[in-house]
Amino acid sequence: MPKFHPFEIERLMARWEHEVDYNLTESGVHPVPLRELLPDSCALQELLAMELGYPQTNGSLPLRRNIAALHPDASPDNILVTVGAIEANGITLEAMFEPGDEIAFMLPNYMQISGMAKNLGMKVNNFHLREEAGSWRLDEDELRSAVTPNTKLIAVTNPNNPTGHILRDKEIAALINEAERVGAWILTDEVYSGTERLTDIQT
Repeated sequence: MPKFHPFEIERLMARWEHEVDYNLTESGVHPVPLRELLPDSCALQELLAMELGYPQTNGSLPLRRNIAALHPDASPDNILVTVGAIEANGITLEAMFEPGDEIAFMLPNYMQISGMAKNLGMKVNNFHLREEAGSWRLDEDELRSAVTPNTKLIAVTNPNNPTGHILRDKEIAALINEAERVGAWILTDEVYSGTERLTDIQT
């Protein structure tokens, strides 16, 4: 059994996140009060009338229909709703891969997938985004070295956490080419999708 690798940033945040006046490790924004999300009395009454019970475990049909509409050729049957990207990443690793499998993992990154893969007995090969002239770029040579015949998964975050880099078309093509070369899956954590500044998107 592999030695357990603790998720250090979450350990740190669990200890200090709600104890400090200024939190420089948070990747979100200051919480919004419910009154700002429900500005009119009708919306408030709808919320107060909502029944609390066990939800549909894979997500309600209306929600899955709305998510499927964001993706070409997807249907509600293709959608599994989870409690955030952390649960989705965990389910993916546990359900699809075995100890000894290899993953290629982009750095810098939110480190959950890397740590969980190691705890599941997988080998993690890293490749990097490199900062050049004030902009980040995928190191395609390092990507090719990180992807081996034993690679089962290439894991990226797009938009990237913490750099904010948005993968260019050329970089996406390089990831797809490497995945196809060895028959690997691509896991793209897009938890910050929709927050992009359009002026930053380049092909």
